[in-house]
Amino acid sequence: MTKQHVYPLNDLRPHATDGRQCPCAPSHENDIVIHNAFDGREIVEREQVWQALLNEEITMSRAAELLGMPFVEVREECNRRLADVD
Repeated sequence: MTKQHVYPLNDLRPHATDGRQCPCAPSHENDIVIHNAFDGREIVEREQVWQALLNEEITMSRAAELLGMPFVEVREECNRRLADVD
């Protein structure tokens, strides 16, 4: 069965979508291959989610969904980040 690939546009280098192992270490969900950006944009995007949560612009449930993390882990990390501010 053919797998579908989701990969970032305008990345630093091309992604392997022809069955070879891609050096970006993609994750796999059913028949979908989700590639990581070589330029690290996920790090910036993830930090923007954390900032939105800490600024109370989004809910913890929404942050968990966007970050792909369990709610409990998001709550623990949020508490840690808030403690670091004090």
